[in-house]
Amino acid sequence: MITNTNSAGVFDDDDHNTGQMSIIDLFEPASWATSIISQDSRANLSTGITWKAYMEGYKPLANGKCNPYHEDEETYYVRKHNPFMSFNNIRNNTSRCQNIVNAEQHFAKDVALGRNAPQYMYYTPNMLNDAHDTNVSYASHDIRKVVNTMVDNKEFMENTLIIVTFDENDIFAEENWGTPNLIYTVLLGNDTLQCYNCQDQQFYNHFSQIVTLEKNWDLPYIPQPDGSGEGWDQWWLPFNMLRTKNDPKACAYAKCGHE
Repeated sequence: MITNTNSAGVFDDDDHNTGQMSIIDLFEPASWATSIISQDSRANLSTGITWKAYMEGYKPLANGKCNPYHEDEETYYVRKHNPFMSFNNIRNNTSRCQNIVNAEQHFAKDVALGRNAPQYMYYTPNMLNDAHDTNVSYASHDIRKVVNTMVDNKEFMENTLIIVTFDENDIFAEENWGTPNLIYTVLLGNDTLQCYNCQDQQFYNHFSQIVTLEKNWDLPYIPQPDGSGEGWDQWWLPFNMLRTKNDPKACAYAKCGHE
């Protein structure tokens, strides 16, 4: 998730295009509207946040332009799992498109850059490796490879938080229809977590990821699509168990959910 697409009228996984802002607009100061961000916040991130999206099986067009194709039957890539492609100011911007790359070709190379890797890295498996067309046992092999690529690089893992999550449980199976969409999510980090081997009982959803990013880099909230009111994301809580920089024994944003 990189924004609240529900507010733009998106309620299914078909291909959709929207002109609203996303977290990427907050990462790039040059794109910030003066109406949504203070000069102080702009000064704090004068160089922006580097980012890259890694899509298994994705084939960009010539010169790095975005490829908005629906799916690739050979590589099991699908656009519906590439949220960046739905934003007009990303899909139609060649410079931004060059940050959406084939995972198999680029991910391991970028992790090897250590502290020079992109600050925000978004990884999406293909339809086999995400367990959609297979099962969790099959997908676990790909997850293990991706995670181990990161955790085995000590320089890369400095001040790095890894979030592994899913978009849904098996709620669309007939026997589970109408049940809550409870999904497994794990946070990994050598020096970013306040507690280990604990289960946080605080309610979170995918939007919590966005708010955590905003809090971590002191970013403004993403504004409403119509420009009115305060950001839709101000009401969601960031992940509680992240360490504060000043006190490693305390949670950064709220009372620790495991206490």
